[in-house]
Amino acid sequence: MARVPKQGLDPDILVRARRAADRLRPLAAGPQRKPALPQAAPDPQDVRDIIELVEAMSGQATPVDDEVTPNEAAEILGMSRPSVMRLIAKGALHPRMVHSRHKLSRAEVVALARAQTRQRRAALANLAAFCEEFDV
Repeated sequence: MARVPKQGLDPDILVRARRAADRLRPLAAGPQRKPALPQAAPDPQDVRDIIELVEAMSGQATPVDDEVTPNEAAEILGMSRPSVMRLIAKGALHPRMVHSRHKLSRAEVVALARAQTRQRRAALANLAAFCEEFDV
């Protein structure tokens, strides 16, 4: 499958990182069923190539499609817009201002939604354990 390089990335970095990843992949595969020869340590240049790619990609701006308004964030989180604005005021969400409007990272909103789901499940499990312990 042909991959389209991300805009702004040096194609040479991508080629070197793909080759390095191919060489490093067997090291990350984990234990084999048959005893194998001891594996050599990864080549430092391979690791540097992968790190260079990651650094190049992390320096890119978030695409506009990956941003949501507070109203859209409220839908994702299952709460009202004023509640989202309170989360912004508390520092739980970090908006980017576009003129006078807030724009939020979709990834940050989804991560917060997942964290809230984990908290709710943990609280429910604690409540269930409490009910079983006291025969409620």
